[in-house]
Amino acid sequence: MRALVPLLLLVACGGGGGGDDAIEPPSPADVPRDPAADGPWRVGVRTIDAPDGLGNTLTIEVWYPATPADGAAPEVTLGIPTVAVRGAPADARGGPFPLVAFSHGRGGIRVQSVYFTTHLASWGYVVVAPDHPHDTLGGGNSTGSEVLRARPHQISVAIDAVLASDLASIVDGTRIGATGHSFGAFTTLLLAGGRIDVAALTASCTADPDQLACSGLDAALTQEVADAFPDPRVTAAVSLAPAGRIAFGPAGLAAIAVPTQIQGGTSDNLATQTGEVEPIFDALAAATPRSLALLDHAAHFSFTDICVLYEATGGASGPFAFLEHEGCGPDTLPVDRAHAASRTLAAAFLDLHLRGEPDTHGYLAGVPDATTR
Repeated sequence: MRALVPLLLLVACGGGGGGDDAIEPPSPADVPRDPAADGPWRVGVRTIDAPDGLGNTLTIEVWYPATPADGAAPEVTLGIPTVAVRGAPADARGGPFPLVAFSHGRGGIRVQSVYFTTHLASWGYVVVAPDHPHDTLGGGNSTGSEVLRARPHQISVAIDAVLASDLASIVDGTRIGATGHSFGAFTTLLLAGGRIDVAALTASCTADPDQLACSGLDAALTQEVADAFPDPRVTAAVSLAPAGRIAFGPAGLAAIAVPTQIQGGTSDNLATQTGEVEPIFDALAAATPRSLALLDHAAHFSFTDICVLYEATGGASGPFAFLEHEGCGPDTLPVDRAHAASRTLAAAFLDLHLRGEPDTHGYLAGVPDATTR
């Protein structure tokens, strides 16, 4: 029996010859897809800059399938250990890959939702996220109208920047999705084909100027300007905690013709379930593939990694105290569970509509801590 052990070890190691006899590891593309699990691709990350044509230089983060060197240390972002290795070479196995563009929230940052962006990259997506100038964490804010007019264009510029970079060889430019959180979720709806109804928005803001969407209204927002927001390259959308329903008037959301998933939290006090998230979903054309996912007791910032800053700066007694009831405190869904539900639902939806991969696990019918329709 003892003599058999070396033989078993020899067989398990692929024989004693090494070299040509060594067993090659499987390609990540051959691993069965399970969007709830970590993906089989290792992840690289890099930062690129591009002018936005509006007088700004965009700082753009890109996550992608990669082949990091053995022992390369993954990056820590916002105090969060990630799986992404800075500057790692791209992994073309299974490519070319779909491209997904992420738009951060009002006063957010391009790396605010790495739980989401790195997960998609680990499943064979290239994910691009720019900072929106004058609307970033710690970067100062401009007026809502200026930011609104710039945002969709800046996402399109970020897509262009990746397609012009050396990563273009692993990107399928015919399969492009858009996603984002909060104001970025609103931006996502615009990119996907949602049409701001300027007349309806003006009338609504005249009656009640304190509504959230009214900050984006001024004389420079004409119907001609608004009609230029969609990017026809976007063929699928995932909108995380969207608001601004009134901006679309009675029919603007029905103009979206690409598959669209709306995610929201039942405890969100900003993009509320009944005032924003469900009405936005209900206004999408019934004939368009659509999905609504409501995360039980999740709140507005459950779709970000900002709770790390909340904890690091004193929690409920610190400068981010407002987050206690918006995803980071004990009265809302634990953020790791919110992240698990959100990224699983998004990956399953994008797999279906950008990769043609059926939802064999049935995630789009519901996952733990979320209900769907």
